[in-house]
Amino acid sequence: MEDTDVMIESKGVTRSFPLGGGREIEVLHGIDMIVPAGKLTILKGRSGSGKTTLLNLLSALDRPTQGQIYWGEKEIGKATEQEREYLRRKDMGFIFQAVALIPVMNAYENVDFGLRLAQTTEKREERVKECLELVGLKNRMNHMPHMPGEMSGGEQQRVAIARAIAHKPKVIFADEPTGAVEIVQQKS
Repeated sequence: MEDTDVMIESKGVTRSFPLGGGREIEVLHGIDMIVPAGKLTILKGRSGSGKTTLLNLLSALDRPTQGQIYWGEKEIGKATEQEREYLRRKDMGFIFQAVALIPVMNAYENVDFGLRLAQTTEKREERVKECLELVGLKNRMNHMPHMPGEMSGGEQQRVAIARAIAHKPKVIFADEPTGAVEIVQQKS
């Protein structure tokens, strides 16, 4: 694989967490992996095996205890917090295991918020509507995700998916993204 084909690479990544009393638990040990550009990469393992921890490291939400993680040529573990935040806002989309929508915003505003964070200025309204239509929520964009009876858990997760794809990120990190999503049939 040529270097230009590598989107993310980890080398010897270890992540430990303190338990108290001076003890630690090592969740990941010596992880070497390559995430190729333009390809679907799936992390598979049982509950508690460290998949979410690894996603948090690869997406610059956390730093490894040891080892390096590269985004292209840049080692993101050594990047400043401002550089890491910029990378997350511009080049990454996130779909979390627990729906992470802003409770005081309706579906449209939640998707638009992602575009504003990515500093997208052109055709924002059109893109928000397009993304909500893609996830089957064209007629629900004014509904409040966290108001009882307005949106199901699956609909909330579809809003989160729309927000994650809206700014056309280079990578989408998805942690069990369809766990609460019901099947939606689109009319042709």
